[in-house]
Order: sequence, then structure tokens, then C-alpha cells
Amino acid sequence: MKKKRPAEGLEECVARELVALELNVEVSRYDDGSADNQPDALTHFPTGPAPLEVVRDHDVAFNRFDNAARKIGWSVITSPDQPGWYVSLRNAADLRHVRAQLPALLQDLPVHWFQSESTPGDAVFLQDDREYALASYLLERLGVVFLQPLPENAGVIRLTAEGWYSWDDPIELIPWISRVLTREYDVSEKLAKHGGAQRHAFIWTSTGSPWSVNSMLRHDDDDEPSVPHEPPQLPSGVTHLWVASSMSRRDLLYWSPEDGWKRAKGLPI
Repeated sequence: MKKKRPAEGLEECVARELVALELNVEVSRYDDGSADNQPDALTHFPTGPAPLEVVRDHDVAFNRFDNAARKIGWSVITSPDQPGWYVSLRNAADLRHVRAQLPALLQDLPVHWFQSESTPGDAVFLQDDREYALASYLLERLGVVFLQPLPENAGVIRLTAEGWYSWDDPIELIPWISRVLTREYDVSEKLAKHGGAQRHAFIWTSTGSPWSVNSMLRHDDDDEPSVPHEPPQLPSGVTHLWVASSMSRRDLLYWSPEDGWKRAKGLPI
């Protein structure tokens, strides 16, 4: 039985359009689900087609947490006579342990111990009671990074993932490229399996990608656009590279062994 052709994602579609516009060639969708490890698209050069594989930078820990939360649930129902809580968790927190242990930890906590934007471990100690230090330690150990009462939602503990700060990841563009392509190793595998003189990888950054990467892509009318000073360290299956962002006012970076780095127009937003 023939496999159903998978739906093309928006990022794959837009990547094809950007590559076609920059290279002035046709870029057609290729992956039809008829075989495993097919590249997303083919770039049609006069000398022959070249495979194109599209990937997005993402937070592995957050995705794992988010997938678990979607299966297990974002809320914990307790007793109607218990106060409601908003709880932010580390991405590495074990949600099953959290759901099993958190209600008991919160049950006897006086709500007035916690002020808006308080954090277990460094919250304002509003009451001279050593139990707070123990409660704070146990909450942190469970993975809680933020805790706030929700008086209007009695009997419900609402869970969420911790926030992220892209500037906390100091990696620069070139090693970031290597990190993404090492993590997404199937990109080079798909391209190598298809073969061809040119094998293009296209990386979308995200809002959670390192600030240095998104900053390099930024289009600023007041500054002279820059490009990296060194070539990327590409895995053996990849010969050409594209880096783009879905954020506004961002250019596109393109690297080829013939011409090195070039800047091109990104999304028209």
C-alpha cells in the first residue's frame, strides 16, 4: 500500500520560495512519502537537481517537556477548599513526580508567604518561620522556579514551562550551525542518501535561538550588513547552507564553497 504524501509544512514551503528567489531557479517539493529519508525539495539547476532539506532550531528540553505536558495535562485538580496556584517548572522537571508530589507540598503553604513574582529559594521571607526554608528547598528540588497564588482558581494548580532568555546562550553563529546540524543528524543523512554535486541544508532560527545568531540576521538600515568571517563546519552530507529567521526585519544568509557567505532578502515582513 502506497504511503500517503505528508502535508508540506509552512517552513518548507517558504524555504523553497526563498531559495528559488535568490538562485533564480525552480525549487520543487520532493518528499512524497513513498520512501524513507527523502529530502524536502529539489533545486533544479541547469546541471541537474540538488536536494534541499529544511530544519528548524528548537529547544530540545522544552519540546520534551511540552510533549509530556500535552499527554499528562497542564493542570492538577485538588480540593475545592484549597487555594489555586500558578507554578512554573524547569524544562527538566519530571511531570509525573510533580503531579504526584506538588499538591501535598502546596497544601499547607500559607498563601501570604508568597508575593507577586516571588521565586522559591529567594522569595521575600514574610514570616519568621523556618518551615518556609524547607518548603522552598522541596519545591526547588521538584523543579519549581516560580510560584504564585491564584485566589480566583481554587482547587487548581496550573503548570507551565519556565521562560527562556536567548542571550543566556553565548554561542556564536558558526558553532551554532554545527550544533544544530549535529543534533539534526538526519539532515546530512537525507542529503547524502539522495546524492548530487550540491546538497543544501536550510536552517530556520527561532525566537529562542541564541541572540548572537538572530542579531547576525538582523537587517538594519543604519548599519552596514555583515557576514561571518569564516566558513561553516558542515557534515559530509551537506555542501551548501542557508540560515533564515521568521522574525521581522531579518535577512537571509547563504553559504556556498564557491562564493562564501552572502546576505540575501529574508521574509518581507
